[in-house]
Amino acid sequence: MHSPFVYQFTREILNDDRVFYAFPILNSYQPKREFKQPKPLSEKYNRLLFRVVNHFQSVQILEIGNSLGITTTYLAAANGTAAVLNLINSENQKDSIYQNELIDYYNIIIKVYDSPLAIYLSKLNFQFDLVLLHLSEINKTASIEAIFSKLKPSSILILTHIHENVENYSCWTKTKAFPSVTCAIELYGMGFLFFRKEFMEKQYYTVRF
Repeated sequence: MHSPFVYQFTREILNDDRVFYAFPILNSYQPKREFKQPKPLSEKYNRLLFRVVNHFQSVQILEIGNSLGITTTYLAAANGTAAVLNLINSENQKDSIYQNELIDYYNIIIKVYDSPLAIYLSKLNFQFDLVLLHLSEINKTASIEAIFSKLKPSSILILTHIHENVENYSCWTKTKAFPSVTCAIELYGMGFLFFRKEFMEKQYYTVRF
């Protein structure tokens, strides 16, 4: 590891094996998946996302796509001041998310966007500290370009399911090449993009997790 930032990210977040106080509660909800519902992230990756939010103390968080409310609650529980906006594309998805009773314990808003995602995002007048994008759930090309306008240099953009299929990995490859991306960390199940000015040139890392 040549970057102190990436070394710290690996040592203090990826390799952190602590069992946080909230993990037993968050893992207690086991939804019954119905036909065509998305496959939730594994507990391993949900715990990682919790640690990311906890470490960087992300407050304004955007999740795009349906995780059945599971990942959503991990994001919200990691920081007591966090506000999570979860954008989904159907009322049926909303009903399935609210089956997770833990949603009510955190500052979580579930919204169905009834217009193209890019148009919906353009109406939001603030930026996010962290954006989690479920690639299996969205129109990739149009949505990702719109997301960049809602990011700032300290933001983190996370793409899930990047190795699920060729299309998703192609989307990851194109996204990390955006000019504003200064550092990319690729795991098997997701990829992290950073926009920090401290990186003088683009840095790409693939890390075993």
